[in-house]
Amino acid sequence: MKRRFLLAATLTLTLILAAACGDGQKPGSTVPSGGSGTSASAGAALDSRVFKLAHESNPGGPLQVYAEALDKHLKELSGGAYSLQIFTAGQLGDAMACVEQCQAGTLDMVIGGYGNFSSMTGGYPGALGLPYVLPTDVDSVRTMMSDSEAANMLAEIIGEKNIHILGWPLEGADWWSCTKPIHTPADMAGVKFRVIMSAVGLATFEAYGANCTPIPYSELYSSLQLGMVEGQCNPLSSIKDMKFYEVQDYLIDCGSSYLVHCFGMNSNTWASLPAEGQEIIKEAVRLAEDDYIPYLKDEESTMVKFFEEEGLEIIHLTDEEKAMFREKVAGVPEVFANECEDPARAKEIVDQFIADAAQHTGA
Repeated sequence: MKRRFLLAATLTLTLILAAACGDGQKPGSTVPSGGSGTSASAGAALDSRVFKLAHESNPGGPLQVYAEALDKHLKELSGGAYSLQIFTAGQLGDAMACVEQCQAGTLDMVIGGYGNFSSMTGGYPGALGLPYVLPTDVDSVRTMMSDSEAANMLAEIIGEKNIHILGWPLEGADWWSCTKPIHTPADMAGVKFRVIMSAVGLATFEAYGANCTPIPYSELYSSLQLGMVEGQCNPLSSIKDMKFYEVQDYLIDCGSSYLVHCFGMNSNTWASLPAEGQEIIKEAVRLAEDDYIPYLKDEESTMVKFFEEEGLEIIHLTDEEKAMFREKVAGVPEVFANECEDPARAKEIVDQFIADAAQHTGA
């Protein structure tokens, strides 16, 4: 409630000052506290904007749920002045193309995986995918990302490329799916495994012994179907959303990582907004996350049963089996750092992420 009150106070003060400068607003007009809405006068103080947002989920996927919650709160907080035009997976090209469009300013907002941000930012966002570093429960990851110094460092780096980070939407703990059962690194040896296009993904699965193949997310289903790859790594929500379960036989609860997306707005677009508009967007992001996290928990609690009913065999790695994989990737942080544009800067981010995660694991 405190931050919502502060937002209301900020908006109110801005409107009062605008009225004093002769913009036609009545002195003393106020914005009610709370996140459920704002006054018509607040909406009238803002230019109407429809922000174009693209994400990499299908219409029924988790990022669409997040985007719709964000749209709802933007409308409420701005008195209808701000809203979203939402584009789902593939409508504006693949995820990499959408990140590039946001950077160029032809797209206002984008939600994409760290791999899609890595190539234009020296590789540093790949730190989000380091194996066996981040917590793997939603509450711990959410708490960590909200006050992570390493996340702030990544936001600054992405900002240098004309994308202002608004948040870090979560999608769930990563699971492996495969046409073969996997319990140990020996089972992974030689498996044709799809990896994301980032140094950390490649280094991780090479360390496991897999035959790594970078494939765009939008092409993954057909690649699995045709046998170009035998396995992949994604949260359960993505596996269900993209129907990967139709062309896989096993789901492996590996406990290695958690998918954190980057949510950004074109920096020029962000800078063009008035202060009260920026505050509205910040608060809408926080409220959308409040709506989204319970949904994510409910979904994850029911999806394993769904996959079992679809005929997949579920494998939960034991602590001893996870330890085997963790040992294999002990050198990945160093490999990843050396692949980045500035290894010393990358190592600083890696070390900070490890320190941040250690404070929140099991929180």
